[in-house]
Amino acid sequence: MKKHLSIKKKLTIWYSVIIILVSTILFVSFYFLVSNFLIYETDRSLVLHSAQVANSLSVNTDNLHDTRTKDILELTHEEAPGIFVQVVDDQGLSFDGTKSDFHDLSLKAFKNKGPAFSQTKIYEVSMRVVAFPIINGGTPAGAVIMGHQMDVFDATLHQLRAIGLLLLLFLIMPAILIGYLLAKSAIDPIRALSLDINKINSENLSRSVKVNVDSEETELLVNNFNSLMERLNKSFSLERQFLGEMAHEIKTPLAVIKSNAELTLSKDRSPSEYKQAMKQTLEQIEKLTKNLLSLMDFTWSQSIDVSTQFTEVDLSQLLIEIVNVAEYSSKPKHIKI
Repeated sequence: MKKHLSIKKKLTIWYSVIIILVSTILFVSFYFLVSNFLIYETDRSLVLHSAQVANSLSVNTDNLHDTRTKDILELTHEEAPGIFVQVVDDQGLSFDGTKSDFHDLSLKAFKNKGPAFSQTKIYEVSMRVVAFPIINGGTPAGAVIMGHQMDVFDATLHQLRAIGLLLLLFLIMPAILIGYLLAKSAIDPIRALSLDINKINSENLSRSVKVNVDSEETELLVNNFNSLMERLNKSFSLERQFLGEMAHEIKTPLAVIKSNAELTLSKDRSPSEYKQAMKQTLEQIEKLTKNLLSLMDFTWSQSIDVSTQFTEVDLSQLLIEIVNVAEYSSKPKHIKI
């Protein structure tokens, strides 16, 4: 026989899986929210600073390769140490005249007429980079390239992942324990009911189960079972009473027939006495037959679902059979059917 998991174990497993799954979904959602928020704040800070530099360049110089540009860049480094800053003209050349690696990003900023973002490595350092266009006379003269290191950002997310993993590991055991306790409190009344039911047999059908219930469903189950046992007890009591009375009704004719036969055979009798004895025996046999037929009818009614036993019957044939039996029984009595 295939062994199934108990309801208690199933509830414990399901509860634990749901708790862990919900916790994982919540943590992953929180992780992505924090990640997006950090990127948003980084981008906002980069745009703010790069816009200030671009505005200062557009106001103070018409040539992105003169000393004013150099002074502004040095001042920016002093005010925001650790920030990568580069100025690229509309030809993709940096301040020192070399080809910039961010020419494509600056072109994207010219096209957007606003900041364009990228995440790349500069000197093997992961950075979030923005290109902000420098507008002179309504036309793009170049772009300010500004980058912020992402090591702090990455370290924060790494710590967040580690904390989430630890919380998940520490959550597994409490989730299993709580799930087990909840399942136990729900299943224990049913288990107690099962053990109490095993104590009921044919000798104590009147015994009702008594279980401490703490839920409406368990109380309904106990009440319905006790009601069922009460109906069964009444049914069995009526059956036993009927069988007892029927046994008495069968036993009495048999005793009379036996006594009558013994008495008749105890000595020689006249024909009239034999006739009288046979008549009495026949009466008792008819009574016994009637009781046996009643018992058979009762047994049939208890063992067969009458509502599902209906079949088609040829009434003509049935009536012919009844007439034949009646004629056989009535012929000796000169009764015409």
